Amino acid sequence: MDGSENNFANWKESYPKGDGDNNAALLCSSGWRSEKITKKNRFICEADSCEGNAEPCAQAVEVGDKFFGLIREKRNFDAAEGACQALGGHLASIHSASEESAINQYIKANGNPTDVLIGGTDSASEGNWQWSDGTPFDFENWKSGEPNGQPGDGDAVMTVKNGGSGKRYWRDRSTDAAAAFLCVFDTCPPSTLP
Repeated sequence: MDGSENNFANWKESYPKGDGDNNAALLCSSGWRSEKITKKNRFICEADSCEGNAEPCAQAVEVGDKFFGLIREKRNFDAAEGACQALGGHLASIHSASEESAINQYIKANGNPTDVLIGGTDSASEGNWQWSDGTPFDFENWKSGEPNGQPGDGDAVMTVKNGGSGKRYWRDRSTDAAAAFLCVFDTCPPSTLP
Protein backbone atom coordinates (compact mmCIF):
# COMPACT_ATOMS: atom_id res chain seq x y z
CA MET A 1 0.00 0.00 0.00
CA ASP A 2 2.90 2.36 0.57
CA GLY A 3 4.06 1.94 -3.02
CA SER A 4 7.11 -0.17 -2.24
CA GLU A 5 7.66 -3.42 -4.09
CA ASN A 6 6.47 -6.47 -2.11
CA ASN A 7 8.76 -9.48 -2.55
CA PHE A 8 7.93 -11.21 0.73
CA ALA A 9 4.90 -13.31 1.71
CA ASN A 10 4.26 -15.58 4.68
CA TRP A 11 0.73 -16.88 4.08
CA LYS A 12 -0.72 -19.49 6.42
CA GLU A 13 -1.66 -22.78 4.69
CA SER A 14 -4.79 -22.39 2.48
CA TYR A 15 -4.44 -18.60 2.42
CA PRO A 16 -5.00 -16.13 0.85
CA LYS A 17 -8.62 -16.95 0.12
CA GLY A 18 -9.53 -16.22 -3.47
CA ASP A 19 -13.18 -15.33 -2.95
CA GLY A 20 -12.75 -11.58 -3.51
CA ASP A 21 -14.13 -10.58 -0.10
CA ASN A 22 -10.96 -11.29 1.86
CA ASN A 23 -8.66 -8.46 0.85
CA ALA A 24 -6.80 -7.62 4.06
CA ALA A 25 -3.79 -9.48 5.45
CA LEU A 26 -3.74 -10.32 9.16
CA LEU A 27 -0.65 -11.40 11.04
CA CYS A 28 -1.16 -14.65 12.97
CA SER A 29 1.20 -16.78 15.04
CA SER A 30 1.57 -19.26 12.18
CA GLY A 31 1.69 -16.78 9.28
CA TRP A 32 -0.64 -14.44 7.44
CA ARG A 33 -4.32 -15.00 6.76
CA SER A 34 -6.73 -13.03 4.64
CA GLU A 35 -9.76 -11.34 6.14
CA LYS A 36 -12.54 -8.99 5.07
CA ILE A 37 -11.29 -5.41 5.10
CA THR A 38 -14.50 -4.30 6.84
CA LYS A 39 -13.87 -6.51 9.90
CA LYS A 40 -12.53 -4.66 12.96
CA ASN A 41 -9.07 -5.82 14.02
CA ARG A 42 -6.02 -4.47 15.76
CA PHE A 43 -3.46 -3.07 13.38
CA ILE A 44 0.19 -2.17 13.02
CA CYS A 45 1.32 0.98 11.28
CA GLU A 46 4.58 1.71 9.54
CA ALA A 47 6.11 5.15 9.93
CA ASP A 48 9.23 6.94 8.80
CA SER A 49 10.10 7.84 12.41
CA CYS A 50 9.41 6.60 15.92
CA GLU A 51 7.94 9.89 17.17
CA GLY A 52 4.41 9.93 18.53
CA ASN A 53 2.36 7.81 20.89
CA ALA A 54 3.87 4.74 22.51
CA GLU A 55 0.42 3.14 22.32
CA PRO A 56 -2.69 3.80 20.21
CA CYS A 57 -4.54 6.89 21.41
CA ALA A 58 -2.76 7.19 24.74
CA GLN A 59 -4.44 10.51 25.61
CA ALA A 60 -8.09 9.47 25.17
CA VAL A 61 -10.50 6.58 25.55
CA GLU A 62 -12.34 5.03 22.63
CA VAL A 63 -16.02 4.44 23.37
CA GLY A 64 -18.03 3.07 20.47
CA ASP A 65 -16.89 4.98 17.40
CA LYS A 66 -15.81 8.15 19.29
CA PHE A 67 -12.79 9.19 21.35
CA PHE A 68 -13.10 11.13 24.61
CA GLY A 69 -10.29 13.20 26.11
CA LEU A 70 -10.28 14.81 29.56
CA ILE A 71 -8.62 18.19 29.94
CA ARG A 72 -7.96 19.12 33.57
CA GLU A 73 -7.22 22.79 32.85
CA LYS A 74 -10.28 24.69 34.09
CA ARG A 75 -12.22 26.78 31.55
CA ASN A 76 -15.74 28.14 31.18
CA PHE A 77 -18.16 26.71 28.61
CA ASP A 78 -17.23 28.91 25.64
CA ALA A 79 -13.47 28.64 26.26
CA ALA A 80 -13.73 24.86 26.73
CA GLU A 81 -15.73 24.43 23.50
CA GLY A 82 -13.16 26.59 21.70
CA ALA A 83 -10.30 24.48 23.07
CA CYS A 84 -12.02 21.24 21.97
CA GLN A 85 -12.63 22.69 18.49
CA ALA A 86 -8.99 23.78 18.22
CA LEU A 87 -8.06 20.12 18.84
CA GLY A 88 -10.52 18.90 16.20
CA GLY A 89 -13.51 18.05 18.40
CA HIS A 90 -16.29 19.49 20.56
CA LEU A 91 -17.30 19.36 24.19
CA ALA A 92 -18.54 15.83 24.81
CA SER A 93 -22.04 14.65 24.05
CA ILE A 94 -23.27 11.50 25.81
CA HIS A 95 -25.91 9.29 24.22
CA SER A 96 -26.43 6.20 26.41
CA ALA A 97 -25.95 4.83 29.93
CA SER A 98 -23.28 2.40 28.70
CA GLU A 99 -21.37 5.20 26.97
CA GLU A 100 -21.56 7.32 30.12
CA SER A 101 -20.39 4.40 32.28
CA ALA A 102 -17.27 3.93 30.12
CA ILE A 103 -16.61 7.69 30.16
CA ASN A 104 -16.99 7.83 33.95
CA GLN A 105 -14.48 4.98 34.36
CA TYR A 106 -12.05 6.94 32.17
CA ILE A 107 -12.61 10.14 34.22
CA LYS A 108 -12.10 8.22 37.47
CA ALA A 109 -8.84 6.70 36.18
CA ASN A 110 -7.58 10.17 35.18
CA GLY A 111 -7.73 12.13 38.41
CA ASN A 112 -11.53 12.06 38.91
CA PRO A 113 -12.14 15.83 39.10
CA THR A 114 -15.29 16.73 41.05
CA ASP A 115 -16.83 18.77 38.21
CA VAL A 116 -16.35 18.03 34.51
CA LEU A 117 -17.93 20.27 31.89
CA ILE A 118 -19.60 18.48 28.95
CA GLY A 119 -21.29 19.91 25.86
CA GLY A 120 -24.91 20.27 26.96
CA THR A 121 -26.40 23.76 26.92
CA ASP A 122 -29.79 25.45 26.95
CA SER A 123 -28.42 28.95 26.41
CA ALA A 124 -30.38 29.37 23.17
CA SER A 125 -33.73 28.50 24.80
CA GLU A 126 -34.27 27.81 28.53
CA GLY A 127 -35.09 24.15 29.10
CA ASN A 128 -34.33 23.15 25.49
CA TRP A 129 -31.07 21.25 26.00
CA GLN A 130 -28.76 20.73 23.03
CA TRP A 131 -25.28 19.30 22.50
CA SER A 132 -22.62 21.67 21.20
CA ASP A 133 -21.59 19.09 18.56
CA GLY A 134 -25.10 19.18 17.03
CA THR A 135 -25.99 15.56 17.84
CA PRO A 136 -29.45 14.76 19.28
CA PHE A 137 -29.94 15.31 23.02
CA ASP A 138 -31.28 11.76 23.40
CA PHE A 139 -29.93 10.75 26.83
CA GLU A 140 -30.03 12.44 30.24
CA ASN A 141 -28.58 11.65 33.68
CA TRP A 142 -29.70 14.60 35.80
CA LYS A 143 -29.15 14.62 39.55
CA SER A 144 -32.43 14.73 41.47
CA GLY A 145 -33.83 18.27 41.27
CA GLU A 146 -31.76 19.16 38.20
CA PRO A 147 -31.93 20.93 35.91
CA ASN A 148 -33.59 23.33 38.25
CA GLY A 149 -34.25 26.09 35.71
CA GLN A 150 -33.64 28.82 38.29
CA PRO A 151 -32.84 32.15 36.64
CA GLY A 152 -29.10 32.73 36.47
CA ASP A 153 -28.30 29.24 37.74
CA GLY A 154 -26.92 27.80 34.58
CA ASP A 155 -27.06 27.02 30.92
CA ALA A 156 -24.25 24.43 30.86
CA VAL A 157 -24.10 20.76 31.87
CA MET A 158 -21.46 19.47 34.26
CA THR A 159 -21.09 15.88 35.31
CA VAL A 160 -20.38 15.86 39.05
CA LYS A 161 -19.25 13.22 41.54
CA ASN A 162 -21.95 11.91 43.83
CA GLY A 163 -20.05 11.67 47.11
CA GLY A 164 -17.94 8.54 47.49
CA SER A 165 -20.26 6.31 45.44
CA GLY A 166 -18.17 6.61 42.28
CA LYS A 167 -21.29 7.53 40.33
CA ARG A 168 -21.64 10.80 38.50
CA TYR A 169 -24.75 12.86 37.73
CA TRP A 170 -25.47 15.99 35.72
CA ARG A 171 -26.11 19.46 37.10
CA ASP A 172 -26.84 22.67 35.28
CA ARG A 173 -24.23 25.30 36.01
CA SER A 174 -23.42 28.76 34.79
CA THR A 175 -21.64 28.91 31.43
CA ASP A 176 -19.17 31.19 33.24
CA ALA A 177 -18.23 28.50 35.80
CA ALA A 178 -14.77 27.11 35.09
CA ALA A 179 -14.11 23.38 35.39
CA ALA A 180 -12.14 20.54 33.87
CA PHE A 181 -13.78 19.51 30.60
CA LEU A 182 -14.30 16.52 28.35
CA CYS A 183 -13.89 16.69 24.57
CA VAL A 184 -15.23 14.23 21.99
CA PHE A 185 -13.43 13.43 18.73
CA ASP A 186 -14.20 11.37 15.62
CA THR A 187 -10.59 10.13 15.57
CA CYS A 188 -7.81 9.85 18.11
CA PRO A 189 -6.93 13.40 19.22
CA PRO A 190 -3.44 14.90 19.13
CA SER A 191 -0.94 13.03 21.29
CA THR A 192 -0.71 15.86 23.81
CA LEU A 193 -3.90 17.22 25.34
CA PRO A 194 -3.48 20.33 27.54
